[in-house]
Amino acid sequence: ECISLCASAILHQVSTLFTQLTHNPTLCKTLVLIGGIGHSTEHMYTSVLHHPVYSSLYPHIKGLPEARVLKEMLNLHIPNPSFKVLIEDRSTNCGANATETRKVVGDALPSEMVLIQDPTMMRRTQLGFESAFPRTRVTCWPVFVPRVDASLEWEGGSPQGLWEMRRFAELLVGEAKRLRDDEGGYGPRGKGFIPHVDVPDKVVEAARMVE
Repeated sequence: ECISLCASAILHQVSTLFTQLTHNPTLCKTLVLIGGIGHSTEHMYTSVLHHPVYSSLYPHIKGLPEARVLKEMLNLHIPNPSFKVLIEDRSTNCGANATETRKVVGDALPSEMVLIQDPTMMRRTQLGFESAFPRTRVTCWPVFVPRVDASLEWEGGSPQGLWEMRRFAELLVGEAKRLRDDEGGYGPRGKGFIPHVDVPDKVVEAARMVE
């Protein structure tokens, strides 16, 4: 019924989804493109610059909110989509993605939503959207799943433009901090974007070691 695509510097989700919609435009009735200008926007611009398909857009997307960049990418695949496209270009962080999307959707609440986000932020984003859309069944589709052994690997395709290991570790450490329900986290005792989450002690300790 509804697909919500959160912008990130990993463009594999974008190209995968838009390719699927090109072949099967009835996959959704509404597509929501999500993202304003935040701390990761420059990373997204850089990913566009080096992408084999989207690099031609680079001169036109510098300075645009992330959702508007996604719209430019969509235009390359589907210039005149048959489904409805909504733009949420005000949110500046993952927590606001959900609350601002709720405003854009308005009263036309979907019964089901597929949520696409950078895999490292999937859990927190899911919690935020479930809070903002309590009557909507939210299903997460990270598109691929990164795994770390001696090196960074993944399941679900062969993504281009993956994080460098240092950037990947920074994202994971940041997620561990934000999921905690304290004054520095996103839970009720912090910014209030997500409900309380019990973060296992071993996860907290592992994040400290990586940091």
